[in-house]
Amino acid sequence: MPLLRQHSIVDIQAEVRGLVDRGFLGRKNRIYELCKHFKPAAWEDMERTLEEHGYLLRDCVGDLMGKEAWLSD
Repeated sequence: MPLLRQHSIVDIQAEVRGLVDRGFLGRKNRIYELCKHFKPAAWEDMERTLEEHGYLLRDCVGDLMGKEAWLSD
């Protein structure tokens, strides 16, 4: 039986940032909408990691992404 890759919260945040940057997902979308972009086994692992870090699936993607630094502020 193959081992599933463990996703760290940093890996998930990077994946989400990439989806938002490419326009596949908006910052105001709910976290549960991420499941559309990952295979079921990967999503189950990611969901577990998100819950371990206190994220709810109804939270906004922007909450998961955290603060962003803007050079033009």
